[in-house]
Amino acid sequence: MRTIVVATLSLALLAPCGAAAYDIDDLVRDGRAYHQKAQQSIGDMTVEQTASFPAPSGGDSTMKSVRYQKGDKWRQEADMAMGGMAQGPGGSIKTVTLFDGTDTWTLAMGMKTKLPKDATQNSASSPTYWSEPPAGSKIGGEETIDGRECWVVEMPANPLMASAPRTWVDKAKFVNVRSESLLSGKTMRTDFSDFRDVKGVLEIPYHSDVYSNDQKTMTAEITKLETNTGLSDGLFDPAKLGVGPDGATTGTPAIDMNAIMKQAEEMQKRYGQPPPR
Repeated sequence: MRTIVVATLSLALLAPCGAAAYDIDDLVRDGRAYHQKAQQSIGDMTVEQTASFPAPSGGDSTMKSVRYQKGDKWRQEADMAMGGMAQGPGGSIKTVTLFDGTDTWTLAMGMKTKLPKDATQNSASSPTYWSEPPAGSKIGGEETIDGRECWVVEMPANPLMASAPRTWVDKAKFVNVRSESLLSGKTMRTDFSDFRDVKGVLEIPYHSDVYSNDQKTMTAEITKLETNTGLSDGLFDPAKLGVGPDGATTGTPAIDMNAIMKQAEEMQKRYGQPPPR
């Protein structure tokens, strides 16, 4: 009888250790396998999205974007209209950002730039439903948000932030449910919702809200989603950024420094700082 009691107590003591054994390496492994399987089933995906940026003084800014994804490569084209400003030159900001599987590139105001390696993760995670936790991350706990059981992932500190950012990752679907960080003394939070099934292999949030100290600064909505349309590999070729099908440079506008300065002044006046991406 004593032997049975001792064995039972030993198992009880070991049980919490087993429950806590799931670590960041396990999450990265399982999340990577889940999404790689989804990519194989989906092939490619095109997502159209609209976003609005409320301004305290009125005249909300808006952005329309389309994101192309094929395997681990992606491309995002965005057109942002500044609220309260005349449209046309200086009133709309057009950018193209792509990740070719190795590097991240941008095209804005006629200039093509390759981003530093440490900026790739931030660029890739901005518009997506899942981003692999960077090296140095750890699981900081568990929490249920809107009925979804999540791992709380604590990422390494960013030099631009006073605290390490956190992301709540759905345990079953490996999708971001919430993200949070501290930027310029303000708590920045993104809540993802309206999750919808994609071909039975994936769930994607169709709605997201961004807050700064609980004040909403952006709302985004997916308006159209298509899969397996046969996207061309040329979409993800940085050599073709700003180059047309005939090899000639496309009509990217000349850099208007006066318009850029006016945009910066307007954004400073309305937001105190540039609006979140």
